[in-house]
Amino acid sequence: MRSILCTLSALALLCALQPAAGAKAPPGIGSNTSQRYVVAQNTAKPVQVAKPVLPGAPAAAPKPEIKSAQPQELAVSEKLTLNGQNFSTIAKDVAVTIGDKKAEVQSATAQSVIVIVPKEAPVGKQKVIISVRGVKSSPSEIVVLPPPPELTSLSLSSGAPGANLTISGKNFSPNAHENRVTIGGAEAEVDSASQGSLSVVIPSSIESPQYGVSVSVQVGKQKAKRSLTLDIQSREY
Repeated sequence: MRSILCTLSALALLCALQPAAGAKAPPGIGSNTSQRYVVAQNTAKPVQVAKPVLPGAPAAAPKPEIKSAQPQELAVSEKLTLNGQNFSTIAKDVAVTIGDKKAEVQSATAQSVIVIVPKEAPVGKQKVIISVRGVKSSPSEIVVLPPPPELTSLSLSSGAPGANLTISGKNFSPNAHENRVTIGGAEAEVDSASQGSLSVVIPSSIESPQYGVSVSVQVGKQKAKRSLTLDIQSREY
């Protein structure tokens, strides 16, 4: 009985030392040698294990989408309305940039956000991006216009047609031809211009005398929100 067990143990040991099928002997070990070796082969493929979702953990926020921006052209400090989807009803969760400058969020719903164009926003075509809890939208585009001109004073309280008049204010164009000045509805010739003043001639075509005539200025597409008044004296012959 003992001899049978010894024989079986010897056979098991011999099988364990037998080379794996298809394996080649290492260099220096011939086929007639008494040495044996085993090659371990791992053919198992890696298994992708899904990360566990903890109970109560917040789901990933969907990407916000801007469908429209209104108006398409506006100046700094004006209101811009963004319409779309996947926004937030909590204003502090929403961030908006216009030309890489952060805009103030005034109100927010899931489909609409109202912001103020920052004073630092560059003039011209700019990208608008909305972020909701750190998830950014694809960019939309608007055109930021220069700030509108502002009138502060006139060099004359009254003047006759053909007289020179200086308009003081800000946000004028230093290029005279880019400033449009009207006095009583008649266009006035701009002789010289700077960002703070315009030198014009009261139109000779204007009717006189008349009182409280409106003086207004427009630069490009931006018209001054406030006009000044001037009395037109009788013509001097």
